[in-house]
Amino acid sequence: MKIRKISLLFRKIKNNSNFKLYLIALFIKLFLFVYFGKDYLNDLDTEIDINNFGKPILTEDQRLIFETVGVSYVPNKDRFNIFLIWYGKQLPDVYFKGLETIIFHHPKCDVLLFSNELSESILLPIREKGYNNTRIVRFNMTKMVENKIGYDFVEKANKLINGEKIGNLKITRVHLSDFLRYFLVYTYGGLYLDTDSFVIKNMEDLRNMISVREEFSFICSNKVYSTPKLKSFTCVSNGVYHFEKNHPLMRDAVINYDKWWSRNQGYDWWGRNIGYAPAGANMLMELIENSFDRINFLSQNKVLCLEHLSITRNEVNEDDPRLLDALNTCYTIQLLGKGSSSTTLKSFNESFVGRIYQKFKIL
Repeated sequence: MKIRKISLLFRKIKNNSNFKLYLIALFIKLFLFVYFGKDYLNDLDTEIDINNFGKPILTEDQRLIFETVGVSYVPNKDRFNIFLIWYGKQLPDVYFKGLETIIFHHPKCDVLLFSNELSESILLPIREKGYNNTRIVRFNMTKMVENKIGYDFVEKANKLINGEKIGNLKITRVHLSDFLRYFLVYTYGGLYLDTDSFVIKNMEDLRNMISVREEFSFICSNKVYSTPKLKSFTCVSNGVYHFEKNHPLMRDAVINYDKWWSRNQGYDWWGRNIGYAPAGANMLMELIENSFDRINFLSQNKVLCLEHLSITRNEVNEDDPRLLDALNTCYTIQLLGKGSSSTTLKSFNESFVGRIYQKFKIL
């Protein structure tokens, strides 16, 4: 909500030639640069283990297929695939609870958590409850992408991870995750979900879907699009989307990833942290024109429960009308944890997401 208010203020300022307002805008830009700089700098300081790129622990059954195609399990083309990605040795308990809700609503789908560090044993409690549709998938990104589109980025990322300097380029887990999600959905087809997602409804009907914020409510591009039901949207979400195998938007995202990642490091003039996700929503907004008629655009109020996103961690009563609205209206809601391995939530059971979890938990 803070960002939304700032975006609205910027729009007013841009439409006013008053010099005092210009100075105010300049001050706000500098403030944003300092205030929001911490997230990006902290992520740069986080060590990226080379194991994330190619040396996971494998069973003998997994080894042959891994050495051939770069994954320990090849997603089934006849199943509805749900992809999640995790970099880190521990999955916070609150994220595991979110995973439960994903599995609860999709018992006949393949829920594939791509990680080279998490132990397979974390899934045992869920399997003991009869849910055998979830796997931790080991991957070697170099092998996966070799001789395919997107390898230009992977090649540079490998060099940076191994200590080589390439201009001012930096590589973070967010950069790796953004690329991998595009590549997986393009190569195999399926639904991508951020790991901090709590699912409220089955999502199998959301085909070739991406969510948007309409009526200029959030700006991440100078492009403005509309559909018969969604007017004037200037940003999309790359945290939840579904596309079929070889979809042109995902193809364009994989092809253009290196260019956007290389160009957008650090911050832009408006203080936006483009280095945090340099080829995320801003890139997708530039690419959707090429495949606009093959995309199902849905409101983020429906897909991400945007109207209630600011209170996901707040304590609420069971009969809170906002909670009831979310349960009736939304597909998912997120914690906005940015993939942090230390994410916790006090009074979880009484929180907004905790109330949702209680209705769809497995354990």
